[in-house]
Amino acid sequence: MDLDPSRNPPGATDGAVAVPVAAPRDAGHPGPVVPSPTIPTQTGRRPQAAGGVDIRYEAQATFFYCGPAATRHALSVRGTLVDQETLARELGTTEAGTGSLHDLVPVLNREFGSGTYRITEIAAGPVAPPLVDTLRADVVRTLGAGRAVVANTGGTGTDTSGTRHTFAYGHYVCVVGYAEGGRLLTIADSADPARASYLMTVEELARWTAGRGYAH
Repeated sequence: MDLDPSRNPPGATDGAVAVPVAAPRDAGHPGPVVPSPTIPTQTGRRPQAAGGVDIRYEAQATFFYCGPAATRHALSVRGTLVDQETLARELGTTEAGTGSLHDLVPVLNREFGSGTYRITEIAAGPVAPPLVDTLRADVVRTLGAGRAVVANTGGTGTDTSGTRHTFAYGHYVCVVGYAEGGRLLTIADSADPARASYLMTVEELARWTAGRGYAH
């Protein structure tokens, strides 16, 4: 699900990220590249594995288009650029949002190959450490294969700067980079182009996706 229009209208200030409304771009206007940033390590520490993919970032065209925008970001890794309106039709997106990751995966696999993307669901409630480790391994493996991870989040996620990203009725984001062996992740978020990407710990992303899941 995306943002509910009655609870999180554009410009909402109750902890929610304001969502810009702009016309979707077509394939002739690919948008800027958002690479995975270089994340410094502490002096004296051996650098741990890092990696990522580049996407063509585009802010979601409406407050309920995070599903199409995240799908577009994931497809853009391969240079495939589809406008959000087209993707919204394919995903069955309405003002109530995009139903679930099960709507996104067939569209992604049409580009990347049948069975490439699959879904891991995380049960609601506290996330056990083994599930966090599974998420970390899936992120590292998927990005290493040249694909983005698409996460279906709900509620509030807090990035490493302390900024809260709140979507009471759900939100789709892409994981496009990792550092520290996958313990620190780069999130591409279509909700606000002023914060197109930010860093989040893998533990926090796991908590943010509890009750939902991710495609990898």
